[in-house]
Amino acid sequence: MNLFARLRSETLRAVEENELPDHLAVRLLALADLPDCSHDADDEILRLIEMLPLYDTYAQCGYVGMGVSNCIIEAAIRRLEEKHGGRAGAAS
Repeated sequence: MNLFARLRSETLRAVEENELPDHLAVRLLALADLPDCSHDADDEILRLIEMLPLYDTYAQCGYVGMGVSNCIIEAAIRRLEEKHGGRAGAAS
């Protein structure tokens, strides 16, 4: 499975299992669908894939402060959207 298929799969899993917000899922799925996304984004895509299972609505809160918040994921999405000229649905 290539990185973009993995991104799609992990996004759908995070929506189902971790309650990833729809507005982030839409943007992640748009990134996964970019047909001409260059290989220079592979590291960033891989980091996003690794973040998704760690998504937690209340991440970075409280004593332990573990997990990945929507702000962290959104910042990673924004970097990729900017790198690819906003072609991945950066309208949000």
